[in-house]
Amino acid sequence: MSADEVIAVVDDDEAARESIMDLLRALGFVAAGFRDASEFLGSGDLTRVSCVIADFRLPGMSGLDLCARINASARAIPTVLVTAYPDETTRARALQAGVCCYLSKPLDPERLLACLASAFSTRADGATQLQRPTVRGDDPTV
Repeated sequence: MSADEVIAVVDDDEAARESIMDLLRALGFVAAGFRDASEFLGSGDLTRVSCVIADFRLPGMSGLDLCARINASARAIPTVLVTAYPDETTRARALQAGVCCYLSKPLDPERLLACLASAFSTRADGATQLQRPTVRGDDPTV
């Protein structure tokens, strides 16, 4: 990941958004925050974004709908869906819709790092793969 690439955090809860961005920065990433899907999509930052972390419950377009919109675009971006209300049905729908990972809030740093490593290893645009240590533990898609 180059210095010009950004991980976008889309969450309407300012405290949660800032917390995730702080965690990303502590892990060595560049992060940008957005209140909702519309703000993100209208930002003009899509060409710089390498990964999206979106809350499932957003006003207007949900995180799952945002993932579908990204996947249908000319530039698919790996998407991580996070939620404070995890359930198996939503997890299955999210993974079927193409999210890289489905994580519960509060985010565990090791799970997030493993998830991001997975997201970057599956990129199809030929960009440099994420160089991060392997994290032991459970499947990050849970």
